[in-house]
Amino acid sequence: MTNRIYESGAERSRDTDSMAYDLISPIGLERLAKTCRTGEQKYSAYNWEKGMPIRDFLNHAISHVYTYLSGDRSEDHLAHAAWNLFGAIHSEEHWSTLNSEEENKLREVLKDPHTHTVPYQEGFSPNGFYKDNKVQGTPV
Repeated sequence: MTNRIYESGAERSRDTDSMAYDLISPIGLERLAKTCRTGEQKYSAYNWEKGMPIRDFLNHAISHVYTYLSGDRSEDHLAHAAWNLFGAIHSEEHWSTLNSEEENKLREVLKDPHTHTVPYQEGFSPNGFYKDNKVQGTPV
């Protein structure tokens, strides 16, 4: 790969040509950064980098999306969902051993979902929208 040469004569590698950091929304990035600060204050900086399975990140992301859809604006649920998706991506890249156990459990459930029961998790259902595994009303 040849370097990029500017009119000024400056030269730069093309190693970022396959990425578009300049297209990431500064608004979204700022809200994500605020969510990082909130997490740091609540759990300590880099607590999440000790290792968490993808399933946990996805569970929290989905919960924040449903909470947002139910009309709750008590916190920035979209930014929290985005943070958890970024965490899931990080987890996928760095903690394959941690995730392989979780993936194996999920594969077993997906093979025959009728032979496995997934317990109702109170924390997963935002604002009581789902109760006793039945939809209660319509999300906003």
